[in-house]
Amino acid sequence: MRSLPKEIVFCLASGIGYGLAWAPVGFWILALVMPGLFFSRLLVGDRRELFIKSISFFTGAWFTAFFWIALHPVPTTAITSVLVLFSLACLVSLFIALFASRAPTSSPVQRIILAAGAWFLFDLLLSKGPIAMPWMNAGLSAADSAWALEWVKIGGVNALSFLVLSSNACIALILKKKHPWVAIAILSISVAYPFLASREHIPTSPDSLAIGIVQPNWTPSDWSDVTDGSKAGSLLDITLDENLILDGVLLPETALPIGSEETLRAHLSAMADSLGAPVFSGGILQEGDEYFNVVVSSDTSNAVYKKRRMVPFVETVPFSNWIPFFERFSVNSGGVSSYRQGAEMPLVHIAGRAAGILICFESLFFRDALTYRRAGAELLLIHTQDGWWSSDSPRRQHFAFSRLLAAAIGLPVVQSSVDGISGFIDSRGNVISSNVVSSNITAKGRAGTSELLTETLSLSQSSTLYYRFGDWPIISFFLFIFLPFLVRTKTLSGSDQVVLHET
Repeated sequence: MRSLPKEIVFCLASGIGYGLAWAPVGFWILALVMPGLFFSRLLVGDRRELFIKSISFFTGAWFTAFFWIALHPVPTTAITSVLVLFSLACLVSLFIALFASRAPTSSPVQRIILAAGAWFLFDLLLSKGPIAMPWMNAGLSAADSAWALEWVKIGGVNALSFLVLSSNACIALILKKKHPWVAIAILSISVAYPFLASREHIPTSPDSLAIGIVQPNWTPSDWSDVTDGSKAGSLLDITLDENLILDGVLLPETALPIGSEETLRAHLSAMADSLGAPVFSGGILQEGDEYFNVVVSSDTSNAVYKKRRMVPFVETVPFSNWIPFFERFSVNSGGVSSYRQGAEMPLVHIAGRAAGILICFESLFFRDALTYRRAGAELLLIHTQDGWWSSDSPRRQHFAFSRLLAAAIGLPVVQSSVDGISGFIDSRGNVISSNVVSSNITAKGRAGTSELLTETLSLSQSSTLYYRFGDWPIISFFLFIFLPFLVRTKTLSGSDQVVLHET
């Protein structure tokens, strides 16, 4: 057996390899291999050793994939984000240590399945509660691939997580020569299915919308000052081709200065008159002493959408409603230190077609998009910023996640960003057009002039299994496999105990 320091180095290296599966490197096949190497090192050791191995793996993985959180220009936000990321790494490591240690070392199959199951349970919790951060979901590590685009149609991002972790459990079993042929068969099906499955033919819908996206390409200091009234004026300088007739124009998150609903709509009305098309824009709505991150339309018949899912510690401090002292940890962003949470998910209409709105990382909550489609939405609008960091990694990751969202829900998606990647995605997750040069994900004109992207977007829809059944089939299948292994294990088996008998 290797010494613990060597085991730590091995797990750390495996984690770094797993981190390279995420965009922008995007070697997605590593997501199906590297955690398996980590699982193979969990077959020996008590809870303390399993925790140390796990924290080594996740530290290497997540700080490779999400190094950009330390590059936030606001030091408090950067430090807080790093601490939260490390805390989540500790939490998932604790999950794995507690569950995997329940199986005796003489039962490697149980240990591997319990470790993978603990990670999957953690992924389910990542989309729950006030500190929800599904960005680290295991299934998203393969987002930048055709493999993920096919599997996500079956069970959403939870199906991706289940497959990523199942494939890695098979890798560990193969390495330990435990049921290798069964593991090879499962792994082969997982990898091959998306490339062998027949592609659903989606006829071009006669219904379409001509949509424009305005990307300001402001620096973070420019757009973060929510009290700067000149922001709306600079957007008015944008003009359209005289021959271009649009059904709607999208502006990104917080493009408008802070104000009441009447003030925000007045800005948009002036823009709509200038552009000759209805305008949808992000802004900061002030209602008394409360502030909301919103999307407002120049069409007064459309309700104001108030962001429902706050970014922890950036837009609101978790649990501060019950523990006022926590408000001390809030970050003043352009004049607003804490946003209030919206409650409703109203549909908006563009040229008579229904659309659902998601702001920033709300696009990672696939259930919300599912709710929109079941309510009658024909497309999804994502208004985001993606401009805080000096790295293009979060921009590419977010756009890859939006492609998965479109493929899973079966609706076209339009993403509008302040400084990042804006573009149009069809209902199968294919990029129709975006403001990137071929496969280069670096956005054009970062500190330059505003960009205007236009596209005639078909409203063709896909009838995916995820749209029909949601998350429950995958979750139920997981529990059917995981719970029996959990019930049959105990903290220490007889083979792990030293029993002294008197002669």
